[in-house]
This record gives sequence, structure tokens and C-alpha cells, in this order.
Amino acid sequence: MDDVQRLVAVYQIEKLKSRYFRALDMKDWAAFAANFTEDIVFDFTESDTGDDVDKLVRHIYQVDGAAAAAEWARTAIGNATTSHHGHMPDIEILDEDTATGIWSLNDQIWFTKDSGFPYAKLEGYGHYYEDYRRVDGVWKVARTKFVRHHAIFTPWDQ
Repeated sequence: MDDVQRLVAVYQIEKLKSRYFRALDMKDWAAFAANFTEDIVFDFTESDTGDDVDKLVRHIYQVDGAAAAAEWARTAIGNATTSHHGHMPDIEILDEDTATGIWSLNDQIWFTKDSGFPYAKLEGYGHYYEDYRRVDGVWKVARTKFVRHHAIFTPWDQ
């Protein structure tokens, strides 16, 4: 790959991550799943910021496959209002069809009273570590590992 092809690939991967966040926040589960390879590994085993995240947000595990990843996300956030922001992408193109990337993340989740979540809001900070694969000329996420480093919980009475 020449430099221009690498820059185009980086741009396409940045747009892929934008579509990922937008589909997640819009609760468009078909569009969300379309960002992934069929064999994606969706790894949230290191997103722990304490026992309350594991018990309350149900983020501490791994799912395999695009449909399973979308279903997991749908179940995890339910009807909550969400805002996901990915920043400072560090993307490395390995060859014509594979790449890796690291993204800084800030996510905010406003839960509904009927969600059963004991907090009104969760604001998290962390990183995504990802592998990308080009499938039929389109970049897809083949593996994503989310590591949340810190979370702030806002009680319902605030």
C-alpha cells in the first residue's frame, strides 16, 4: 500500500467507528451489527470499574458474532439515552485488508426509572482496542476490546 491508500484506509476506519457510535446511540441494531465481521469478538471482560458495573450494567463478558454483539448491546442499555464519543484514534494499517486501532472513549448513559438501574446516570472513561478487517472492500470491526478505566455514577436524587 502506498501512503495515499493508507490514508484512505484510516479515513474509512474512522468513518466506521463513527457509524458504530451513531448506530449504538440511535438504537439502530441492524446498522450496529453491520459494522462488524460475522465472526467478531466483542470483549468487555476488562471493562470493570468495580463490582457495581458488573452487577448493574452487565458489561463484564465476551460475546462472539455480529448478531450476538448487537443483542448484547440492546440488552445492556435497553431504553437508556446514550452518548458515546470516540477520540484520538491511533490506527495502524497492517496490510491491504487488516488494521488495528486504539480509541479513547467517553460514554454517558442516562437510565430510565423502570430500568432497575439504581443510578440515574453512568459516565465512563476508557479505551477501545480494535482489530479491523476489510470484507468485500468494506472495513469492519473484527475484534473490539473495551477497557473502562473509570466510571462516575449519579444517584437518582441529583
